[in-house]
Amino acid sequence: MKKILHFFEEVETTDSRKSFEAFTRCKGNIIFGAKNDLPNIIGTFFLIVAIIMLYLIFIFPAALDYQYNALAIIIAICCILPITTLLNVTMTEPGVLLKGDLPDPKQQQQQQTVEELESTTQSNKNFAEVESIRNGSNHILLVEGSQNQIELNLEVPSIYKVRYCSTCKIMRPSKASHCKFCNHCVEGFDHHCFWVGTCIGIRNQRAFLIFLQSSLIVAILTFCQCSLNLYHQYLDIYNLWILMFKEASIPIIVIYGIYFCCGCWTQQSYLNVIIIMIMFILPIIYSAVLINIEDAYKDYRYYDNPFLTFLVTIILLVCCCFLLPFNSINCYYISLGKTAKQQKSEDQFYIKKQSLLKTKHSSSEVFQNLVKFYTSPIPISRNQ
Repeated sequence: MKKILHFFEEVETTDSRKSFEAFTRCKGNIIFGAKNDLPNIIGTFFLIVAIIMLYLIFIFPAALDYQYNALAIIIAICCILPITTLLNVTMTEPGVLLKGDLPDPKQQQQQQTVEELESTTQSNKNFAEVESIRNGSNHILLVEGSQNQIELNLEVPSIYKVRYCSTCKIMRPSKASHCKFCNHCVEGFDHHCFWVGTCIGIRNQRAFLIFLQSSLIVAILTFCQCSLNLYHQYLDIYNLWILMFKEASIPIIVIYGIYFCCGCWTQQSYLNVIIIMIMFILPIIYSAVLINIEDAYKDYRYYDNPFLTFLVTIILLVCCCFLLPFNSINCYYISLGKTAKQQKSEDQFYIKKQSLLKTKHSSSEVFQNLVKFYTSPIPISRNQ
C-alpha cells in the first residue's frame, strides 16, 4: 500500500494546493479520489473485477453452450461500464471551493459593536438596539469579494443561505456544504461516498449516478443469464443433491445443526455467518468431486457444475438488492432537482417550523429536472 500511495504523489506547484490537499494526485495533474479513501477505491475496483471474472469464467462459457450467444456477448461488453464509470467518478474533481482567509462576519460585527459601545455613550434605547444586534440579529453580514454587505435572514432552509465556513474561511454560496471527511467545501454537495472514495458534488454527481445505473443494469442482465443457465441445470442440481446426501447426509446435518444451534444459543452471529458460508461452499466442493469421479458426469466441464452457477446467482442477487435502493433514492432526488443534502436540510427546516407543507412536482417538472441533470454542462474545475 505504501508503494501505491508513493505513486500517487502530490506536487506542490499551484496556488490551490491547500484547497485540494485531501485528494490524491497522479503525476501532479489527475485527482484520484481522497487520500484516506484510496484503499476503498482499490477495494471497490477489485470487487467489480472479481464479479466480472466470476461471470466470464463460470457463466459465459455455459451461456454459449446453451445458445444464448447474443445475451452473453452483450453482457461481456457491458461489463466494462462499471469499471470505466467508477474511474470517471473518482478522477473527477467534485467542485471544491477554494479556501480563503476571510474573517468571521459575526465576530467582526461583534467587534464593531463593542468599539461603538466603548467610543460613544448612548441612551438606554440605543444600547438595547446595539445589544439586539450583538446577540442574535435579524441581519447577517455577508462578505463578497472586498465588500461587506447586510442581507436579511430569510426564512429558508440553511442550505440555501450564503454561510460562513470557519474551517475554509470563505462564504459558502447557496447549495454548497462542508465535507467533514475531506475538510473542504464542495459546491452542490450531495454526500461523501466511501465506495468511490470521494465527495459527490456538482461536477461528478452525474458520473456517480451513471456508475450506479450501469452497475445495476449489468448486475440485472448477469442475474438473468445465471437464471437461464440454472433453468438448464435444475435436473443436475436435484441429482447431485440427492447423490451428496446419500454419501454424507447424516454427518452434514449433524454438523450444520450443532453449529447453528451454538450460534443461536451464544448469540454470536459470526458463527451463523460461518455456517452459512460452509453451506454454500461445501456443496460446490463436494459436487465438483462427484462430477470428476461419477461416470454419469464424465463429459461435464467445470462450468457445468450447477452449484457454481447457483453461487454466482446468489452473489448477483445480493448486488442487485444493494444497488437498487441507492439508484432509486438518487433518481428520486434528481427528479426533484435536489441533492440528498438539500432534501435533508429542507426536512429539518420543515420539522423545526412544524410545517408539513412541501412542494408538489408535476410530471413535466420531473422530466425537465431529469433532462437538465443529464444535459447541463459541467462547471469548470477550480483546480488550475
